Amino acid sequence: MDKTNTTTKSETLLAKVKSLKEHKQVVDVEEKTVKLVVFTLEDKLFAFYGEFIKEILHPLKVFFVPGCPEFIVGVINIRGDIESVLDIRGFLGYAPKIYGIDIILQKSNRIVIGQTADFKSGIVADSVVDVLDVSVHSVNCSLAAIYGSLREFAIGEFLYGDKNVIILDFKKIPDKL
Repeated sequence: MDKTNTTTKSETLLAKVKSLKEHKQVVDVEEKTVKLVVFTLEDKLFAFYGEFIKEILHPLKVFFVPGCPEFIVGVINIRGDIESVLDIRGFLGYAPKIYGIDIILQKSNRIVIGQTADFKSGIVADSVVDVLDVSVHSVNCSLAAIYGSLREFAIGEFLYGDKNVIILDFKKIPDKL
């Protein structure tokens, strides 16, 4: 086969491909996402928006503080800063855990450190399942199926696999203190 003939066919083919690319419009759409921290409480899935979560800690020594309400588990020392640790089960309509003076968290528990402009605290989670980016279009803001005191904290929900996850508003926690 003639080398010149092969080169001409290749050039013709490349020209056709280029022509087709120019006629086809490709629209590149970036979908907005939000970062969510998914955790469990009472075998149910919940999430906080990642913008409010500063750290996820393995169980630390939690120090009991006498005279505190039952939702304040105690305080922890994080690199020299003393932070409160809250159990928000009662806020969500679940029975609060009674920790007593000897506070023992399970190995699977996590302390989720959250912060807003004027509030910072740790929240006890039974476990942290995932930290992920979710399309804003997959977050359902209709809360018709959510009831009771949970509805006060819920700001949306989404599907994680085949399970429903309720997104909680971290900014509403100080209102309960």
